[in-house]
Amino acid sequence: MKKTIRICSREWDLKLDPKMTGGEFNTYYPDGKGTITIGTKWKKPEFRHQVLLHEILEAVLVVDVKRYKVEKNNEETSYLFVFDHEYLEDLAIKLLDALLSCGLIKRNDGKR
Repeated sequence: MKKTIRICSREWDLKLDPKMTGGEFNTYYPDGKGTITIGTKWKKPEFRHQVLLHEILEAVLVVDVKRYKVEKNNEETSYLFVFDHEYLEDLAIKLLDALLSCGLIKRNDGKR
């Protein structure tokens, strides 16, 4: 996997952290570059891929203003994602672009 990933036409840093089990992303750095960090404490690649997909999708939804905070009975804040089927088609295109850009999947038609 590469050290960068393209999300919504912006290049983000992609980091692995051996002390983490989950993942996180940060979108607003002074240089305009975001960062996705994926924990590698759990050794199963399937788990790391699931976490990466989760963080990519959530990052795209945040950049596209589709994630909203929801307060539930004075408990911890949770998030609600709101979009229609037309946006789902755009989301699929953005997810594919991100996965190709970081090398998690490769095209098999000879194109880059």
